Amino acid sequence: IIDLHIEDKVNAEAQPEQFSRYEDRAKKLCDNYNHTGYKICITAPEYYLRTNSEAQKYPHSFSYEEIFEYFQNQNLPHKNSLICCF
Repeated sequence: IIDLHIEDKVNAEAQPEQFSRYEDRAKKLCDNYNHTGYKICITAPEYYLRTNSEAQKYPHSFSYEEIFEYFQNQNLPHKNSLICCF
């Protein structure tokens, strides 16, 4: 079992040492529940990911624009409702 933590930044600033706290939390969850690993990801506007030093600490990131483009390129009958929040 792998834990997945996704931080979704909409209009909030990153808190100091936010990534480090998430990493500590993920490690504890793995230890407590005998999970094999974890992934920490952040989603946010592209500009935020490029310019925010705390956001750049995350090993995995996806911009809203990337997610939007991905779903736009899929042949899904309800794709507009999937991406309406972007």
